[in-house]
Amino acid sequence: MRQRISEGRNKSKKTPLTATNSRSSLGAEAAEHERQFRELLEFCPAALVVVDEDGRLLFHNARLREILGYTKDELDLCDTRTHWHDLDQRERIINQLRNRGGQVLNERATWRTKTGGLVHLLLSYVQVAYHGGHISFIGGKRVLWVYDITALTQH
Repeated sequence: MRQRISEGRNKSKKTPLTATNSRSSLGAEAAEHERQFRELLEFCPAALVVVDEDGRLLFHNARLREILGYTKDELDLCDTRTHWHDLDQRERIINQLRNRGGQVLNERATWRTKTGGLVHLLLSYVQVAYHGGHISFIGGKRVLWVYDITALTQH
């Protein structure tokens, strides 16, 4: 009887191969979840922008490309200052981020498209660096949700 219990215990122990397979399975599952999350962000109806402290574009989704008329390659790591119609407006918003604890919601702004047209936007901006945090992917410091309100502004 004692031998059977001992054999049963040995069968329930994971071999190094099984533990490795389990970790691989969890890693594959995590990778799939991240892929799905990125796909969700890519096709979000609001534009999503993640920038570093200098305003360099680290992540953006399809909606931003649609609004501004650029390709993914053209926007990757670009300096976002080139898209602002009024750099003083950008500076005012960044100062508001500092003065309001790192968050500005529903701020109006005007950016330029690739063809030079003006697009009116509603921005919600979070400065995660001021909270001692960071974006888990690509080291971003600012997260910006962008809504195109051009049609509403012109109406």
